[in-house]
Amino acid sequence: MKNLTSNNVSNMLTETSKLIIMNHPKATYSVSSTNDNMLQFARMIVKVNGLTRNEHFGDLLDYRVAFEKSITKKHRVKFTYKMGEDLAVKYRKKRVPQLTQVKSGLLDILIGELNTTYINMNGIA
Repeated sequence: MKNLTSNNVSNMLTETSKLIIMNHPKATYSVSSTNDNMLQFARMIVKVNGLTRNEHFGDLLDYRVAFEKSITKKHRVKFTYKMGEDLAVKYRKKRVPQLTQVKSGLLDILIGELNTTYINMNGIA
């Protein structure tokens, strides 16, 4: 997938989040609310869609900015971007809908996955 449009990202997040919620009815922003299955879904999205850091990282960051603006406008959640900011708590206090919470968590994991470098240590003795 060469270009990630806002619609592509939104559809991808919405459909995957619905699957996550179907499998984990109490899922929230937090990966732990899904027994780490959210991480597995994110890795599957990266692999199936051929997402790469060079081609798609910036697109996901741009979408994240627009998504946060939307959340702030609709639900009055203020993002502080400080270490230890607990979005799960903020979302719960502001009664952000479950689908939005899961989409937000999944998006953050996707961004993290594309920003992580994996080194294959197999064969090194």
